[in-house]
Amino acid sequence: MRVIIALVALAIATSVAAAPTAQQLMVGKWRSVDDARAMVEVRADGTWVDSYTGIPSATAASHWLLFSGAHPPKEAAGETLDAKSTYLEVSDKDGGTLFYALDRVDAKSLALLYLDRGNELTYTRVKVTP
Repeated sequence: MRVIIALVALAIATSVAAAPTAQQLMVGKWRSVDDARAMVEVRADGTWVDSYTGIPSATAASHWLLFSGAHPPKEAAGETLDAKSTYLEVSDKDGGTLFYALDRVDAKSLALLYLDRGNELTYTRVKVTP
C-alpha cells in the first residue's frame, strides 16, 4: 500500500512539474525564417544580440525584457497594449527601444509582431552542437 501511495505521489509531482516559461524558452540562438543570415541570440542575463552572418559590423548588443500588457514598463507608455498579452522590449545602449508582441515561443520557434509596423518576425532555434 505504501508503495502505491508513493508511486501516486511521484506521478502527481512529475505531472505538476513546471513547464518552461516564455522567458526560459526565449533563451538561445535563433535564425530568421525570412533571411537565413539574420540571427538573434537571446541570453538569460538579459542580453539580446542581433547579428548578420558575413557582416561583423552588423552585430549589436541590446537588453531584452518580457512584460505583461497589464504591467508595462514606463518606456511602453505610448504603445497600445492588450492586458492579456505578453510583450518584448529590446533597448539598446543609445536609448532606442523597440516593442514586439510575443506571438509564440516554444522549443523550436519564435514569432514576434513588431508593434510599430505590425509585421511578423519568425525565427527557428539554432541547434547548438556540443
